[in-house]
Amino acid sequence: MLLNALASLGHKGIKTLRTFGRAGLMLFNALVGKPEFRKHAPLLVRQLYNVGVLSMLIIVVSGVFIGMVLGLQGYLVLTTYSAETSLGMLVALSLLRELGPVVAALLFAGRAGSALTAEIGLMRATRATLQYGDDGGGSAASGYFSPFLGWSYFITTVDGYLRRRGDLGRIAGRRQLERH
Repeated sequence: MLLNALASLGHKGIKTLRTFGRAGLMLFNALVGKPEFRKHAPLLVRQLYNVGVLSMLIIVVSGVFIGMVLGLQGYLVLTTYSAETSLGMLVALSLLRELGPVVAALLFAGRAGSALTAEIGLMRATRATLQYGDDGGGSAASGYFSPFLGWSYFITTVDGYLRRRGDLGRIAGRRQLERH
C-alpha cells in the first residue's frame, strides 16, 4: 500500500519533470534555433496581426481610461498644494515607471496569450508540428519562432502605445475638470 503510493508519487514527479523539460527545450529551440525566414515570413506577418493589431482596441481603451483616472486623482491632490502644473509630469512618469509596463503586459498576456496558447494546443492536437520537422528532419520548435518573435516585438510596442494613449486620457480628463 505504502509502496504503491510512493511509486505513484514518483511517477507523477517524473512526468512533471518531463513536461518541464519539453517546455524548456521548446523555448531553447525557439531562442537559438535557426529559423527559415522565407518559410516563416508569412507566419510572422500573421502573428504580428493576430498578436498586435487585434490587441490594440483594448490597449487604447485601457490607456485612455487609466490616463483619465490618473489625471483626475492627480489633479484633485495637486490642487490642494497649488501644483496643478505638475500633473502632466506626474501622469507621464507614473505610466512610464510603474503602470504602463504592468498594465500592458497583463492586457497583452490576457488577450494574446490565450489565443497563442490555443493555437499551439491545436497544433499539437492535430499533429501540425510534424510540418515543422518533428519527424526528425528539423527542429519542431522552429515553428514556434514566429509567435515568439511576434510577442517579443509587440510587447514593447504595446507598452509605448498604452503610455501615449494614457497621456491623451490625462489631457481629456484635465480639460473636463477645468470646465467645471
